[in-house]
Amino acid sequence: MQVSMRQEYLRMRLQAGMADQRLVCVDPEAITLHENALSLLKQAAEQVAAEARVTPEVIHDRLFEFVFRLEPSGSLLLVLAVPERDVEMNVELPSGLWKEVSPPRSREREGA
Repeated sequence: MQVSMRQEYLRMRLQAGMADQRLVCVDPEAITLHENALSLLKQAAEQVAAEARVTPEVIHDRLFEFVFRLEPSGSLLLVLAVPERDVEMNVELPSGLWKEVSPPRSREREGA
């Protein structure tokens, strides 16, 4: 997984405030969510959209832009950001609401 400079900066900024947890960047294509997590994320997206005064679709497009695993708790942290409106919200999903799976292999890696 390629980590952008923005994601690494965000990870380091968040890490500074979480001395008891270690943040690890996660490939959003390598996770599956429990259906309860999906409803929680929908509510969070609607809240961020209202605060940022943008449509929920804008937030849905950015929902998995910044994803981190917290260690040792195993929680998943999603950062919903609308920098043009100076709005950012962290959504933490307990380990029971998600799991990491193998990311889908790209056609390039399959030799096609």
